[in-house]
Amino acid sequence: MENQQPAWQKHLLLIVGVALPFALMVFVFAYQKIVIASVPDPRYTAVYADLDNNGYNGYYGGQFETRVVNNKLEVVYAPPKNSPTDFDPSHMRLRIFVLPPGDGVRPGSYDIYPTKDMTKDRTLLPLPEALKVKMIDGDEAPDGYRYRGYSYSDRGLINGILIGGSGRYESDVVIAKDGRAIPLPITGSDAASYYNVRFIGWVAE
Repeated sequence: MENQQPAWQKHLLLIVGVALPFALMVFVFAYQKIVIASVPDPRYTAVYADLDNNGYNGYYGGQFETRVVNNKLEVVYAPPKNSPTDFDPSHMRLRIFVLPPGDGVRPGSYDIYPTKDMTKDRTLLPLPEALKVKMIDGDEAPDGYRYRGYSYSDRGLINGILIGGSGRYESDVVIAKDGRAIPLPITGSDAASYYNVRFIGWVAE
């Protein structure tokens, strides 16, 4: 009587074929976690704005412009060229968020409104004292963290094979460095407002 091979030996190639991709996926996942965990916390406070304008669009409600000039934040309100004669600019709103570095920290928020008489000329708006700080312009901070908005990103070869697909849309806005991503919360606004985020810059140390 011939010795019969154990069932696992008969199907060794099948077992290896199934187990290998799973083991590779576990390894890649664990490696990514280790790499991300080694990325230091950000050192700079992020400043960004939500341009939802209280439901008004730029055509009828005017626009807010944010800029950093000589390391200082400036906010300009530009009235609309076409709006109802009874339009009141004071219903417009720009909400500016200030997110200090650290895990689980909630951002401070500051609402800025035009006044009723700002219907003709571009106007530099006054800022609360908390926003009168020295600023660093640009998406990238000196510590390497960088603002990343709504975009399409490539998964990479390994993730594409294991997860499927070549890329994905990222609906959140984050500051990111070396694979670590920290969401920029937008409190008091609906999810659609993430499309209206404008990153302003960083508070200098």
